[in-house]
Amino acid sequence: NSISSLADFSLNLCSTRLNDEECYLISQFLLNTRTISTFKLYLYETNITDVGIWHVLSRLSSLPLKELLLNFNKTRITDQCIRSISDMLGKMASNLNSFSLYINNTSISDDGIIPALRAISCIPSLSELVLYFWAYFW
Repeated sequence: NSISSLADFSLNLCSTRLNDEECYLISQFLLNTRTISTFKLYLYETNITDVGIWHVLSRLSSLPLKELLLNFNKTRITDQCIRSISDMLGKMASNLNSFSLYINNTSISDDGIIPALRAISCIPSLSELVLYFWAYFW
């Protein structure tokens, strides 16, 4: 069974033992969802890697999101995944009003941050932007 339309989808898996395979199951839930207005994903202090993150996020670019919050604090997310998120933001630009990105205490470098900032700057409808790079070393 699946849900075809959701106003808000918030998934808080902070400080869990979540792994990439379990993220695949989340992506399968989202597979038949046609409408989500707000998507919030909290993965603070998990064992998830780019593979698991992308399982979930790859579904989002086709959804008409108005608000997107991604919390990857203390995860093993890499610059490549941030660049993929940047590409996804480009596809979502016409609908997105609010975007929040938390990448505190990660290994993200300028190679990930700069493309993300470029993509964000091209979102015409963006009215709220939250970026947290705490403990980020340029």
